[in-house]
Amino acid sequence: MGRSARTPPLLLSVAWYRFRTTFRHRWVGYVALIALIGLVGGVAMASMAAARRTASSPSTFFASTDPSDLTGPTGILNPAVGGGSAYNTVAISAIKHLPDVREAESQSGIDFLPLNKNGAPLNAPNFYPPSAGNGYGSVDGLNFHQDKVIVTKGRMADPTRADELMLTAEGASALYVHVGSVLPVGIYTNAQTQLPGFGTAAVAPYRTLNEKVVGLFTYGPTIVHDDVDADSGPNNLFTPALTRQLLDCCVNYSVTGIRIVDPSRNSQKVTDEIAHLLPGFPQLTSTRPILEKAQRVVTPEALALGISAQSRASQRS
Repeated sequence: MGRSARTPPLLLSVAWYRFRTTFRHRWVGYVALIALIGLVGGVAMASMAAARRTASSPSTFFASTDPSDLTGPTGILNPAVGGGSAYNTVAISAIKHLPDVREAESQSGIDFLPLNKNGAPLNAPNFYPPSAGNGYGSVDGLNFHQDKVIVTKGRMADPTRADELMLTAEGASALYVHVGSVLPVGIYTNAQTQLPGFGTAAVAPYRTLNEKVVGLFTYGPTIVHDDVDADSGPNNLFTPALTRQLLDCCVNYSVTGIRIVDPSRNSQKVTDEIAHLLPGFPQLTSTRPILEKAQRVVTPEALALGISAQSRASQRS
């Protein structure tokens, strides 16, 4: 019984001889088959990994920019809405000390115009029209640390340097400048922006500066919004070192971004507290819908990658 269960030595010898002789002619096919199995499995695994990365990409991206939970105006030179201060130091200090506020940083609208070499305002009405608050100046880190912009070329401006400027690619194109260019800019007082000749050589700037363009950037939400729905973020960004010099004379409004402790629970409470501190101002808005919309936009792509991965895995099995 034991002898008949064993494979005869002659049969083993024949099988081994056949394998050796046929492998010499068919080894390319065997290798191709092994490679194909590995490739299908690898593609399936890569698709699954891509699906996971795609599904989480909006939240991962927003987390990397240290996003605000609430954002809105906190100062404006417009008595009609109760705003007699372009940067309301008292109100912003009070906001920072609310028990459920983790962080609050601001940006102010600088009264500036790009200048020609002769000192007259440069005509770029689509990007820099002659109006108050054209410049986006970070006061204490907004767009540099919190709601951080994404540098696409060059580098982030040094917050401690008053002579460094960043632009969007579109903004730089409108001014015919690039990374490394020096752009003359005129700073105007709030009173000057109300003069009939503002925006022409008839109104000389309060200060003239030479700003070095050190980087090009894009505003975070425009990456996940489509062109129709994207908010018109800043096309320029001045440093806190310059902005703080101009708060008493040459800024027209301020916007503050606020990070909240446990925002899903405390957002409405903080919103109501700020409304009490700033009566007459528009209510601060939540940034959560931006992330939710981005997630909805990305989810179909992630789903498609997941289905593709499942299909490849099924074919492999």
